Amino acid sequence: MKIRRDENGYVMWLSSNDTYRWARTPGAAWPASYYEGHRVLVVVDSNGLADLAVDGKDDEDAPGNELEAMVGDFLPKDLQHLWPTWGKKGGGEPPGESRIDAAVERLLNDDSASVEQEVNKLLSDEKGDLKKV
Repeated sequence: MKIRRDENGYVMWLSSNDTYRWARTPGAAWPASYYEGHRVLVVVDSNGLADLAVDGKDDEDAPGNELEAMVGDFLPKDLQHLWPTWGKKGGGEPPGESRIDAAVERLLNDDSASVEQEVNKLLSDEKGDLKKV
């Protein structure tokens, strides 16, 4: 996988080996993968997906759900806010990086009681949000 960043987004190149290995990841395989063994180029800007090519050709029939999962698995955390799957709902937090996760990370790196109180407050807030649904 190669990635080029700029001020508006990024370009990601996935080799045929990248997509082959991704589709066959033990415990997270994608059976009958559309992209397995193919080269994929993804261009993303601040508006989302700007261009997609499979084996060097535009591919309008490419399945979006598999593309979202695959790019999300390869994408560095600092760019996940630009990927169309994330950032549109829930305040732009990438998967696995909620307010609770950030507070827990601070707690692991800081022994202060104030961080522990913050985590407990966030946990109670999250439970309250779940009850409202």
